[in-house]
Amino acid sequence: MVAASALLLSACTATVQPPPAFSGTQRENGLTYAQAIDHLNTARDGLQNAMSRVENFDNLTKAGAGIGAAGAAIGAVFQSSANLILGFLSVGASSYAANQLAAPHTLSAIYSAGLSNLQCIDLAGSAAYRTMTPIADELVSHRRDLTTAISNLRLDVMEAGVQGKYKADVDLAITNVASAEQVRTEIDSFLNAANIPEKMVMGIDNTVNAVNQEVLSKSPSIDAVYQASSIFSSINASSIRLSAQVNSARTQTGETPLFRTEAANDPLEESFATHEKELRKVLAVIPTTLDTTPATAIGQCKAQFAADAPISIQPSGPINLRAGTSVALSLPGDSLYRPVWIGDIPQDIDVNIDPDILKLSAHPDAKDHTYNLKVIDRTNKSSPLIQINVHSKAAASATQSPRQQMGATRVPPAGQPVPIPAPPPNRHMGGG
Repeated sequence: MVAASALLLSACTATVQPPPAFSGTQRENGLTYAQAIDHLNTARDGLQNAMSRVENFDNLTKAGAGIGAAGAAIGAVFQSSANLILGFLSVGASSYAANQLAAPHTLSAIYSAGLSNLQCIDLAGSAAYRTMTPIADELVSHRRDLTTAISNLRLDVMEAGVQGKYKADVDLAITNVASAEQVRTEIDSFLNAANIPEKMVMGIDNTVNAVNQEVLSKSPSIDAVYQASSIFSSINASSIRLSAQVNSARTQTGETPLFRTEAANDPLEESFATHEKELRKVLAVIPTTLDTTPATAIGQCKAQFAADAPISIQPSGPINLRAGTSVALSLPGDSLYRPVWIGDIPQDIDVNIDPDILKLSAHPDAKDHTYNLKVIDRTNKSSPLIQINVHSKAAASATQSPRQQMGATRVPPAGQPVPIPAPPPNRHMGGG
């Protein structure tokens, strides 16, 4: 029976199978958006299958607990042997223990968080791909033209060699080529940062890994959950660097003069001037304002487990507690809790916690005061601070109007005028 429970547990807590890795050839050729979507769908199927296993396990173990208890009761009624009754009880106990240890509701929350994050990556990746693809295509074209311009100036420098008459042309060309090469480097950096399929695959794999870490962890932690916000964090930085470098190169190249040697219409000098002009023309059309907003939208994707959220208490406060009265607050019913007072510790308030109820009772002689309370569970997860405003009986009475104290006629609904009572009738004194 213990072995059966262990088998059930291992089946339930099995990690999610990651999608197959891409081959070296696929990586070398560059991943496509279609491949990234296939990768995402494979991961989604794995998470959905894992969630189905958890649900089946939960139903099975609960059914086993019920069968065990019912079987033991029937056996007792019909005076079955002690071994048979103990066998039924063992079935129920093992099923109950399996259900509790595997924490199906926690596992379901983990898988659900992973699925939500994949959905976020899917939607944000789609928007980013539609936006960034034309930008990337344009930059690839400009990079090709920039490489041609750089190569032409380098050929001019090589042809000039060490001839002194071309020194000014050579020095200028070397400076401008260095500036243009920095622009090309920033284009490469941006294209790498804006590789949406690669970034999507990275986010998908990290999400599955985070889910598996949480499944295997005895105490799931929000800090261990993968946050996809880092996937495209480099895109904005690359865009800023590229814009700055292009503007710098434009300033550097400027409208350079045509250097003349003693010989008029020197072909090499003309070549230098032509190629400098081509470089300026290429730099002039490289965009410096790139809309990367859709690409960074995936930064909002975050797989958060339900267990990671603060303990929810309803109502959340502030709570007004009058002397001699009690209030009941609702707690999630799946843990053990303890109250912790922050700041002043009251001596005139009693606190009782049932599995899912926090009861606060003020003594009849409680004084006016404000306290702060929070609730902590067995994993040290905390609720937000709850403000408790205690009102003494004297204060409560002082806040009542004479009408309330005397039990006068009801107060009209808000927005309606208060009726003015009619004056008493005149009384004529006798003797007139």
